[in-house]
Amino acid sequence: RNEAINKVVSEMTDEQRERFNLFRTGSSCKPPQKRIKEMMLKTVQGYSDRNKPDSITVQEAAAFVATAAAKLFIADLLETAKSLNDTDQPLTPSLIYLAYNEIDNAGKIPGRGPGIKRAMIK
Repeated sequence: RNEAINKVVSEMTDEQRERFNLFRTGSSCKPPQKRIKEMMLKTVQGYSDRNKPDSITVQEAAAFVATAAAKLFIADLLETAKSLNDTDQPLTPSLIYLAYNEIDNAGKIPGRGPGIKRAMIK
């Protein structure tokens, strides 16, 4: 695994490498794993036997994977918003909305397949 990561990192530009290292090691970039685990638990409890709420648990590994997926989604969203930004101004909510819609139209959002009609975010 480390060899694969080192290979990918060696092919990055200096800017990408710097962003990668900040993203990987930065404590401010870590999504709240505890909160995501609680959200997962509430979702699972909604589909299970309501008489036994204590019998349901969410494994740490599942919470870690969900946290990593959220982190990757946010990174993709911000990269798309940066690519849509024509100026050197900070990102605005409208650019974030446009980036979300672009990602959605590209079919990169899980659970949003063909035939599922939803309003676009404005």
